[in-house]
Amino acid sequence: MSVSFTLDWKYDAQTNEMIVDLEKEVNRSQKENQTVKLGINWLFEPTINFYRKTQNLNWLNEVNRDGIEGDFDYYYILEKDYEKIKNFNLEIIKQYPLSKSILLKKSNFTNNNEKF
Repeated sequence: MSVSFTLDWKYDAQTNEMIVDLEKEVNRSQKENQTVKLGINWLFEPTINFYRKTQNLNWLNEVNRDGIEGDFDYYYILEKDYEKIKNFNLEIIKQYPLSKSILLKKSNFTNNNEKF
């Protein structure tokens, strides 16, 4: 039997995949030795900080449970959180349908055509 998530933690099923995607994006677009601020839904905090420490992700600042309304380089949120930050001038990098989450980054344009 293969289990990719538990019923209680389905929201966290694709967090590791998001970390891989974020690292690729950061390597492509950030300056060398620049650290990244990631705004998150508080539910993701333990898992992201676990990966940060165990995978030596020194380029990623420690995340906290203070919310997503701050000034961050990237955002990892649940789809239901999108309304709170839709006017932040962000670009969707990837959507994760199983966990109903989204990875976004600051953008030079606003795409008002995104629907969930």
